[in-house]
Amino acid sequence: MMANPILNTAPLAIHPWFIIGFWLVSVSFFLAIALAMRDGIQQLHRLHRVPCTRCAFYTGEYRLKCTVNPYQALSEAAIGCLDYEENIQTQASCTDLSSPQFVFIGLRKNLVENPPVVVSKPTGVSVGA
Repeated sequence: MMANPILNTAPLAIHPWFIIGFWLVSVSFFLAIALAMRDGIQQLHRLHRVPCTRCAFYTGEYRLKCTVNPYQALSEAAIGCLDYEENIQTQASCTDLSSPQFVFIGLRKNLVENPPVVVSKPTGVSVGA
């Protein structure tokens, strides 16, 4: 009876070059991810230096972001803008309870809970001498 040559072979040995290649590919992959994250963080730091949202000429509209330099607005080119002026008026944020929208809601709620008492002046009574 003839022996099966496939069953009698030794376990498949992994060649050393395969292990070295696998580690080189793995290290280069994780190194590429780390470098991409570092570049992304540096880009975020650069974009946070853009002063447009604090400028007096910033409109906040997508059609015309800046009235003086519309092509540079909200880009890295606006970091050294010579026309930058600090916005003096403060804009109320969504969490600012003293902003007009929250004051109006509070007044409306107060009027619903406590309706005003209307005192009408009696007719036919003259006031004064």
